[in-house]
Order: sequence, then structure tokens, then C-alpha cells
Amino acid sequence: MQRTSKLILSALFIAIGVLLPTALSHYFGRQVGTIFSPMHLPILLCGLICGWKYGLAVGIITPLLSSSVTGMPPLIPIGIAMALELATYGAVAGALRQIDVYIALIVAMISGRVVYQITQMSLAGVNIGWFKAFLVEEFVTQWPGILITLVLVPLIMRLIPRRL
Repeated sequence: MQRTSKLILSALFIAIGVLLPTALSHYFGRQVGTIFSPMHLPILLCGLICGWKYGLAVGIITPLLSSSVTGMPPLIPIGIAMALELATYGAVAGALRQIDVYIALIVAMISGRVVYQITQMSLAGVNIGWFKAFLVEEFVTQWPGILITLVLVPLIMRLIPRRL
């Protein structure tokens, strides 16, 4: 894929990453973002389609832009932690895209969530109960979003022409 195509797709993924959570929270309430993580989908797709460099950049830009334009997520500490989390998603998914889409997704989601928790704890200065909080917040609360990601992303990847 040409660089211009990757840049255009990256811009599209950024737009989707800002608009999708905003639309869903408008219609279903802010809690939908915590449960379904709609900003994660375009970042993972960007990494898988455009490669790790674009996934990393889109992962950093999207939550910071969303924070400045919509106020969601709040910049400190969540927006910064999400920028690092989503940058990890995009980079890892892009780096592992040639292996298998499910492996790329699972490794990216685990890595990103670890980065998010470490960042949150560093910014908040919290160091007790990390593992329990990590398991509850990232996997129990967000299991619907994880499931949706593991179903939708491979489906979308199958529908995209191979020449991309």
C-alpha cells in the first residue's frame, strides 16, 4: 500500500476514533465507553491495515484529539494513559499483523492494557492492589468490548480487499 493511502486511512481511523465514542455516548450514555471501548477498534484496524508506525501514531493522536475536541476522555490522567495504551495497541497489532489477526489482537490488547494501568498508577501515584484492580477494570468490566473486538476486527479484516 502506498504512503498516501496509509495517510488517508490513518486520518479516517482518527475521525472514526473521535466520532464513534462520541456518538455512542450521546445515544447510550458515557458508561458505554468504559464497557465497549469504541475508540480501540479503529486503532487496532489501523495497525493491522497500515502497519505499526501508523497504528502507533493514530493511537497517540486519537485520544488526545478527542480530549481536546469533545472533552472525552479527560486529558489527565485518562487521556494520557489512553494515548499510550492505544499507541501500544496500534504498534503491536501492526507489528504482529503478518502472524495471525487473533494473536495480534490478543497480544496488543493485553500489552495496551498493561501500559494503561502502569501509566494510570504512575500518574495517580497508586501502587497497592495493582493486580486485582487490573483484572477487574480491564477484563471483567470490559469483557463486552473485548468480545466485540475479537469478533468485529477479524470480520472487517476479511472484508477488506487483499491489495490494501
